[in-house]
Amino acid sequence: MTNKTNFSIVQSKKGTEIVLSGRKINKQAWIATIIMLVAGIALFEMIHGKGIPDITSLTLFLSLVVGIGINQLIHYLLFGLFSPKGFRSISFIRHQGGIFTCHCNAPIRMWQYRIACLTPIILLGIIPFLYGMINGYFHIMELGMLMFLSAFDDIYILWQLRSFEKNLFINDCYEDIRFQIDGK
Repeated sequence: MTNKTNFSIVQSKKGTEIVLSGRKINKQAWIATIIMLVAGIALFEMIHGKGIPDITSLTLFLSLVVGIGINQLIHYLLFGLFSPKGFRSISFIRHQGGIFTCHCNAPIRMWQYRIACLTPIILLGIIPFLYGMINGYFHIMELGMLMFLSAFDDIYILWQLRSFEKNLFINDCYEDIRFQIDGK
């Protein structure tokens, strides 16, 4: 069965195989970024009645690079803990479309994969966003929003995997943005 939108699902002897398009994920990430930044800034201004404070582009860029590095480190640590082969089964790959990801090249349970993907989204994106929004710290809110958006590929992948049971095994194939899902 092939879906013309963003991914394909193929049944094979290895189980269910899902292939995603890095370019399409990036395209959707840019659309989500524009919408969320406009909505987040407008909400901040409505709640706190202040304009956007000045920040240098360099500071914002460096914060984002460090945050993305920490995001990948969290993936690395959790995949390494969950993998039966430990940290030897982890690799870092840059895919077409510019997506840079940490892969666990050994099968792990779906619930473990979901935890490894959700943890950086919550720690680096949602918590700083809410903290900054509630306490009126625009830069913390902005950084949380950007970190959430930088994890759009994880959010998108989790959304595509939502119908699979938590105890199935998932093998995150590092060559592509491809996953093999099997019950064994």
